[in-house]
Amino acid sequence: MTDHFAAKNRAAYDEIAPRFAERNAEMLPYMLESAHWLLDAVHAAGNAALPILDLGCGSGRDMAWFEARGARLIGADLSFGMLAEARKNARGPLCQLDMRRLAFASGRFAAVWCQAALLHLPKRLVPTALAEIRRVLAPGGVAHVAVQQGDSEGYETRPYEPVERYYAHYQPHELAALLREAGFNILREGEAEARRHWLYCGVGI
Repeated sequence: MTDHFAAKNRAAYDEIAPRFAERNAEMLPYMLESAHWLLDAVHAAGNAALPILDLGCGSGRDMAWFEARGARLIGADLSFGMLAEARKNARGPLCQLDMRRLAFASGRFAAVWCQAALLHLPKRLVPTALAEIRRVLAPGGVAHVAVQQGDSEGYETRPYEPVERYYAHYQPHELAALLREAGFNILREGEAEARRHWLYCGVGI
C-alpha cells in the first residue's frame, strides 16, 4: 500500500527521527500506567510466553521499557528513520510495515501496544488496521490504543517540528465505537493531558 498520506508521513518521520526521539525520550504517566496494565493482563491470560507487538514503535522507547521487565517484543513502524532510532534502544526484532497489513500469522501476539499510531491514519482506514490488530492477537489477547482528542482530520505541523504529518483526532464515543465494531471488548478507558489531550483504551478479545 503506497498511499500519498502514508508516503508523506513516512518521509516526515524519516526526516525528524533523531529530534523526535530526543523530545519524546520519557514515557508519560498515563503510558506507564497503561503499560503496567498490559503486562498484568498478559500474565492473567496465561500468554506471557508469547511476544508483544509494539505497533508504531517509533524510537523504541516503550519497547525498551517492556523488555526491561522481561517481555519479548517485536517492533514495527512505517518509518525507516524511526526504526534506526529504535535499534539504539531496543533488543528485539524490528520490521518496517504498514499497520493495515501486518506480516504476521493470526494469533501470534499476547498483546499489541499501539501508542499514538492509529492517529496517523485517515479515519476511513482505521477499521482495516483494527481488524489486523485483532487478527494477530492470541485468544485472551489485549491491546492498548491511544489517540489525540478532537474533531479535525488532515495534515498538521507543530511549532517545534514544521513538517506536515497526517493526524486524525477523536472524541471518546467515536474511539469506543470503532473498537467495539472491530470486535474488541473495552476493558478500560481514560483521558490524559500531556502536551495535548489524549484518549486511551485497553481492549481485549
